[in-house]
Amino acid sequence: MMSRMKKWYVLIATSFLSILLTGALASAQTSQVKTVWSGVYSAEQAARGKLEYAARCSRCHGASLEGTQNNGLVGKDFMERWREDNVGSLFEFVTNGMPPAQRGGGRPLIPVPEYLDILSFVFSQNDFPAGPKPLTTDGLDDIMIQYKDGPHPVPNGALVWIAGCMTGSGNSWTITGANDPLRTRSSDTKNYDEFHAAETQATGAQSYRLANIGFVGNGFKPEEHSGEKLLVKGTLVRQMDSSMRINVVAVRKVADTCKTPR
Repeated sequence: MMSRMKKWYVLIATSFLSILLTGALASAQTSQVKTVWSGVYSAEQAARGKLEYAARCSRCHGASLEGTQNNGLVGKDFMERWREDNVGSLFEFVTNGMPPAQRGGGRPLIPVPEYLDILSFVFSQNDFPAGPKPLTTDGLDDIMIQYKDGPHPVPNGALVWIAGCMTGSGNSWTITGANDPLRTRSSDTKNYDEFHAAETQATGAQSYRLANIGFVGNGFKPEEHSGEKLLVKGTLVRQMDSSMRINVVAVRKVADTCKTPR
């Protein structure tokens, strides 16, 4: 028979193992990416948003969100425009520009809660599931918009940012050791979060041929930046041979060398 002391050892060891496993599971769950499939809005919120959408948005985007000028808010039209981006970008776009200003007048003033209700309705019409809590402005940048089966490669023609090593000569320049393309909504390089991400970005496996690099402006001369780490923004072009090109719209130096900081 097992002695009382051994029983205590087994009990303590089992309890300790249970704590470790619980902590590991919680850590794994925390590290999972939160997406629009995680139940980020409430059903009540979407119901309110349906009424607000009909009053404020349907004239331009259609009664069924089908769109009237390639501006659909449901299905592929919506997903291809916003996937691989976060809800914060969508919220910023909507609050800064929707609805547009009326001729001879300014933009209608809409309270933030109503914007959130409308977004919730849009999410519900894209079959994103409702959850127990309403969508709020907290943590919008941490909610990714993606298809149910997970992230897909950024589509052709998307405005993206990359960071890597400037390589080449003459009229042929490439960014090497770069990250996978990441969607951006701004064509300038003043966003601190993007710059900081580029600054700390480890060497990647991607290479991008740079097009229009001679037309960036501000006296930019590619040869003066050879061997430097650069943040590059532009539209993504996936070539037939699987290589990638960036039609450059903006460039910013990140570091004097391409070495990843420790």
